[in-house]
Amino acid sequence: MQLGIVAALRDEARLLTHQPLVLYQTVSLGDDVSLQVSGMGHDRARTAGEALIAKGAQALLSWGTAAALDPAILPGTLVLPHEVFSADGCHYSVDHAWRDRVLSHLSASMPIHQGPLCASDSVLDSPAAKAGLFAQNGCAAVDMESAALARLASERGLPFLCLRYIVDPADMALPGSLMSSLDDDGQVRPLRLLGQLITHPRDLLALARLAKAFGEAKKSMQRTLDTLGPELGSLPLARSASA
Repeated sequence: MQLGIVAALRDEARLLTHQPLVLYQTVSLGDDVSLQVSGMGHDRARTAGEALIAKGAQALLSWGTAAALDPAILPGTLVLPHEVFSADGCHYSVDHAWRDRVLSHLSASMPIHQGPLCASDSVLDSPAAKAGLFAQNGCAAVDMESAALARLASERGLPFLCLRYIVDPADMALPGSLMSSLDDDGQVRPLRLLGQLITHPRDLLALARLAKAFGEAKKSMQRTLDTLGPELGSLPLARSASA
């Protein structure tokens, strides 16, 4: 069974391949796995998922980072939800056999939270924004892409899984210099960031904390790949489909 992986950002996808990563272009990771870097947001993720399906993907996986809503969740934690909630309140189940298989292989090597994941239409850059959404829905974490892929998989009758690794905990504010340096796809413009840091040097400390947290997320992402390989636990889906 061909697996299609969608990552929003190049920094999330670079652990999967050393090949050049261009937005909206499909990269083959082997005979059974393909990848697209979509950019941030619901519409971009859905477009990437549709492109992967058009090229033969028979299962979809959302790969990347997330922000914690639950104050107890620390950077580096893998959020492995049973279900994903869209911004309009719909909820979509993951493939439970696939999820349970991943959980059984990874539970000894990293912290894992099994609470639900929800979507946001914008980056939640303050503790107050995260607390407000947590009070509203009680979800463990939030991202901007997984619900779009979950909905697409549900519409097409395809297995879906979500592997999201916490970077910013619930109490972390994202530095304004970083937020104002993002382009429309969510990629950082380095020169813009440098200029912002020159005029807002206090953001350096917050940026350093964020970089350390992203490092923790990358460690868990790499452990996942070392354990599961690029198929990320999806190959038994092919056997069950052909049985």
